[in-house]
Amino acid sequence: TKSDEAFRLVDFQLGLLFDMLYTKSTIIYSSVFGIIVRCFSILASLSALIAFPIIMHHEGIRRSALNGTKASQSHDHDPSPYYIYISTKLKFDVFITYTLLIGTASLELYALAKLVASDRTQLLIARRWPHLSKLKIIQGKKRWSGSMGGYNFIRFCYNQIAKPIRTNLRKKVLPCMDEIFDKNVTWQGVDHQLQELIFQQVRGRIKYRDDLFDSETCKRLLNYRGDYVLDEFGCLEELKWSTVEIDFHQSLLLWHIATDLCYYDDHANRRFTEVEHSKIGRCLSDYMLYLLLKCPNLLPNGNGNIIFHNTSHQTINFFKIMKLHLNNIEIAGQELLMRDSSFAFAPWLPVPKDANTSESLLSLARRLAMKLQNLKPGKFTSWGCKEKWEMINKVWVELLTYAAAHSDWKEHAQHLNSGGQLLTHVSVLMANHALSEQYEHIQLYHHDSDSEPPEPPV
Repeated sequence: TKSDEAFRLVDFQLGLLFDMLYTKSTIIYSSVFGIIVRCFSILASLSALIAFPIIMHHEGIRRSALNGTKASQSHDHDPSPYYIYISTKLKFDVFITYTLLIGTASLELYALAKLVASDRTQLLIARRWPHLSKLKIIQGKKRWSGSMGGYNFIRFCYNQIAKPIRTNLRKKVLPCMDEIFDKNVTWQGVDHQLQELIFQQVRGRIKYRDDLFDSETCKRLLNYRGDYVLDEFGCLEELKWSTVEIDFHQSLLLWHIATDLCYYDDHANRRFTEVEHSKIGRCLSDYMLYLLLKCPNLLPNGNGNIIFHNTSHQTINFFKIMKLHLNNIEIAGQELLMRDSSFAFAPWLPVPKDANTSESLLSLARRLAMKLQNLKPGKFTSWGCKEKWEMINKVWVELLTYAAAHSDWKEHAQHLNSGGQLLTHVSVLMANHALSEQYEHIQLYHHDSDSEPPEPPV
């Protein structure tokens, strides 16, 4: 499909960028001298590994002849003078030398294999020898596993109640290990349905552009973070307060909690006809919270960590008061929706004007979830669970594209060395469709010969 081709192109582009930033392919392919140096380095390492035992063997014979050493007798064979020599004189030194030579040769061969499997080599082979590019022997390993991290807010708060002693002890004794082996982090694959939905929404933005070089239109398209989808479904005025009227990080956590609350309520009341309805939205919801906590530099600037911890403390206190730790997480999520989860803000009061305060975020998330559960847009003759989750899924894709459009390219480049991120792929996909501020700057420069050229993104 077109979405598969688009993401394969992005994967190949990021592979070329990885080769340029983190391998020696640029130096090697830049001139004949680079190829000569690489060949000389490999041959020198292998030659040293082959020559060393030969030299040691002859040295053992020479020493044996000089010292009049005689080989000890055995029933099967006579030991070589080489082994007599190294066993009595230089056993440890020879072992160290062998280790270094084998290590050096192994690294050189590994570098050669990586070079052959690199995307730049694959491109060169495909151009000159197309029949060789089909061989699996030279197929490079994917640098991106096709998976995305996840972090669930309600599960995190529930675990703090269910396993308080183990969690607190690990945080106090091994804070660094707790950060590395965080059991709240989950991993899920990026399937075709998610790629198709992202691709369709990115493609849908292009047809609304009156002029490819209109920077104002581009900025407006890049600044949508849920409001465009809500307007498309006819409920923007009713839910605007949850998107554009608050900070992005607050909106992210607000929709994350509300998405889970809707899922638990639907699951408890068996409203699902297909489990797939909520899969994309929940995966993206957990992924965006994962980025907020584990990769905050990839997202627009904000105080997401503070908002998360303040809201989690309020949720944990609610679980303690209601003693929900005695039940499972599904019941805890359902109770969080049905009961009064706000202590300073009652659910029957109007939305507070200071909605930017993190203390009110939990009650706002509960309010949003209840509105989503009771939503009945007038422009739809039939509105059910499927349509609701279709809207939630699209809202999360729009939040993802907003984060991709406002992220730093330098941070994306750094994450390439650790496997890459779905957000990076979405950023490049949007840039390929001219949905990028850098693209607009370049186009405006070409239309204005008197202006200074913009600095290229790193």
